[in-house]
Amino acid sequence: MDVVPSAGARRLRTSRRRRGARGARSCRPHRGPRRHARDVGVGTGRGRPYRSAPMKTIVAFSGSTRAASFHTRIIRALPGLAPEGVQIAHFDLSDVPFYNQDLEGDAQPAAVVAMRAAVAEADGVILAAPEYNGSYSALTKNTIDWLTRPMGGGALRGRKVMVISVTPGPGGGQRISKTLSEVLPFFDNQVVAVVNAATVHEKMAADSDTVTDPDLVAALTAGLAAF
Repeated sequence: MDVVPSAGARRLRTSRRRRGARGARSCRPHRGPRRHARDVGVGTGRGRPYRSAPMKTIVAFSGSTRAASFHTRIIRALPGLAPEGVQIAHFDLSDVPFYNQDLEGDAQPAAVVAMRAAVAEADGVILAAPEYNGSYSALTKNTIDWLTRPMGGGALRGRKVMVISVTPGPGGGQRISKTLSEVLPFFDNQVVAVVNAATVHEKMAADSDTVTDPDLVAALTAGLAAF
């Protein structure tokens, strides 16, 4: 398992402390990510009222719609690894059509509108990108295409991004992470963390969306803390 910090990214911690896993919250196509109740919570401190720190929402996209995708399973495990004050919203890409400029008029696909709104309201983005034939998947490319339109704008532009790429083989997705780390700055994105893992099937529970490898747990936890 390799952890590759991007240029300017926070160095990933090597702590082996594990945290309990919870399922990731999914974004429904007709709604953007909801804010946690603590966003508006008010408490008192040293004799004066204070407003609690707002929750950060990180939208996560899996570049695979396969039911047993390791990238989707890792996204589902992330809420249990996130630091206090960070929530993960998993946006399902199943209903997002392939990019077509003819669809950019007034009647844009509902799933595209929802995806753009979710990213616009979020504090960061996670791209969990599988490796297909030596490159990232068409679904990952399609997500980037929609989120960077119109040209020079788009909901993704300027966002902090964490890249996750894992493989059941020995490559560990490093080639994909390197490519994305070179592409994303073109859209003024700051890649805050890159997490790679080889033989990922040995690093997750067989019967649940739980990351069992301490090094991978530490890398994912530190990556989330970088937002």
